[in-house]
Amino acid sequence: MAAALLETKNVDVAYQAKQVVFKASLEVQEGEFVSLIGHNGAGKTTLLKTICGFLPLLGGDILYNGRSIARRSTEENVRDGIVFVHQEKSLFPNLTVLENLKIAAYALDLQAELEQRLATVYSLFPILKERGHQLAKTLSGGQQKQVAIGMAILVRPKVLLLDEPTLGLSPNLVHELGRVLREIKEMGTSILLVEQNVGMAINLAERVFVMKTGQIILAASKQEMLARDDLWDLF
Repeated sequence: MAAALLETKNVDVAYQAKQVVFKASLEVQEGEFVSLIGHNGAGKTTLLKTICGFLPLLGGDILYNGRSIARRSTEENVRDGIVFVHQEKSLFPNLTVLENLKIAAYALDLQAELEQRLATVYSLFPILKERGHQLAKTLSGGQQKQVAIGMAILVRPKVLLLDEPTLGLSPNLVHELGRVLREIKEMGTSILLVEQNVGMAINLAERVFVMKTGQIILAASKQEMLARDDLWDLF
C-alpha cells in the first residue's frame, strides 16, 4: 500500500487530565473513505480533535503527506487541507446561510473563487441556495448539518474529518447524507468518518477501524467487516 495521506502512529491523548486514547494507529490513503466506529466514549471524537489540532498529543505522532503535524495549530492544518466538521452545532446562528458559507471563504482568502466554490456546495446541497438569506438558527437540524458540511467543502479539503454527521437526522436525511458523502469522495476528497450508525459507516467506507476503550482493536476492509459473524460483539 502506498504511503498514507494521513496517519496516526501510536497516539496517546488525554482529555480533561484523563488519558482516553492509547497507542491509536490508523491511516487514510489519498482519495480513500475510512470509517472509525466504536461505542460511546471510546475516544473516537478525541482522536479526530487531536488530528485537527484542538488537543495536544501525550505521545506518538500524526503524519500528513509524510510530515509530522503533531505540534501544528488548527489554523495551519485547515490551511493545509485538513478540515473537521464537529457533531456539535458550529454555525453562526444569527448570520444567514450565505454569510456562514462566505465566512469559510474569507477565513482562507478565497473570495476570488467564491462563486465557483459556492456552485460546488449548491450542487451537493441545493436547499442551501434556496435558503441563502435565511438565518442559520431558523433552519432544521438537518439543514444546519448541511451548512456545516458546506462550509467545509467550500475550502476544498484534502481530508474531511466528520464527527457523527447523522446524529439527530431522520432516516431519509441519513440516506441523503450518505449519497452526498459518496459524491464528496468522488471529487477526490479523503474522508475519515466517525459514526454511530454502524451500517452506514461500513457501507460507505473502503476500510473500517474499530475503537474500544481508547484503543484501535481492529482494522479491516468493508468486505471483511460485512462478512464477520461477531460484528456486534465488538461493541
